[in-house]
Amino acid sequence: MLDTALRDGLDAVPDAPPALTEFLEDTLTPPDWVDFELVDRGAVAWWRAGGQLQLLALTAGSLAYGYSTSFARPLLLTGRLEQMAGRRLGETSRWVLQATRPGALHPGADGLKQTVRIRLVHALVRRHLRGSDAWDTANWGEPISVGDTLATGIIGFFTYPVAGLRDLGIDYSDDELEAMTHQWAWISHLMGVPHEYLPKSYAEAVEIADTAAAVEDVRIEGADRLVHALFFHGLVPARLVPKPLRRPVTALVGHTFAAVARHWMGPERADLLNIPDTRAKAVLPLVRAAVRLRVSARRMGLLPSDARMVRLELQTADRIMDLAGAAPPMTPGRTAEEPVAA
Repeated sequence: MLDTALRDGLDAVPDAPPALTEFLEDTLTPPDWVDFELVDRGAVAWWRAGGQLQLLALTAGSLAYGYSTSFARPLLLTGRLEQMAGRRLGETSRWVLQATRPGALHPGADGLKQTVRIRLVHALVRRHLRGSDAWDTANWGEPISVGDTLATGIIGFFTYPVAGLRDLGIDYSDDELEAMTHQWAWISHLMGVPHEYLPKSYAEAVEIADTAAAVEDVRIEGADRLVHALFFHGLVPARLVPKPLRRPVTALVGHTFAAVARHWMGPERADLLNIPDTRAKAVLPLVRAAVRLRVSARRMGLLPSDARMVRLELQTADRIMDLAGAAPPMTPGRTAEEPVAA
């Protein structure tokens, strides 16, 4: 019924229960505050950094940040990352590719549909954890709560990685920052965050991030295992690397991403996650130099338009995902494959 309603509207589901109607109300008829032109400008700004830097931001930024917060608990209890690190990263990358491209979040578009499906997957995981003896609601609150979802969308996928990319030299205009704020506010709303909690400006998004950093003062037991699985088991698809080279390539890539993550989150937080302080940090000046060259070329008009560059970057990212065999995003109908549903 969900898929039918997303494809053809609620009129195509005459026996839809009230819960489904309520669930899809804002999705099928977007609220007045959503400006899709601004959302699409945010998508162009989001991808302007390039696919390689966005992978770095997704992994060393978004996911590493998330695994150092209370949002790590559901992952630890479901076994999602430790058991299937590569698949988890592939699913997340596929979703980001679908949801953040221009036009993807319009009514009926694939990115919007996939985001709504993931929201339902989160609801299934939430129901499972609520009934689990291992979940301490009194001390931990609701699993995958509204606060967790807001932090994931606005901090984990937006302000935190954007701050990291700016550190590497990406130059965002004020208009681009506001457009990306609107983009991720709409994504977060589709994931279940009520409008009154969403940032109305980039300054409000940063305020949310600062507030979360001030109150998130707890060490999550086992979070270091998640980060280790991400960097050293999830980044290098085995099918793309000859067997004799898999171990050294995996180690090199893992340590490089870990060095960037350590730099972005700072040594104190990185030490809590046992992120190694290695010689790979020497790559940071090289990355900054490459970014400066790209920024200079853009300013001098030596690159295609931003919209054209984004199309090329997305096409390349799609091909890489296909070659790597990245798993498609999880859907409600495939929850039987999840450890949480075992």
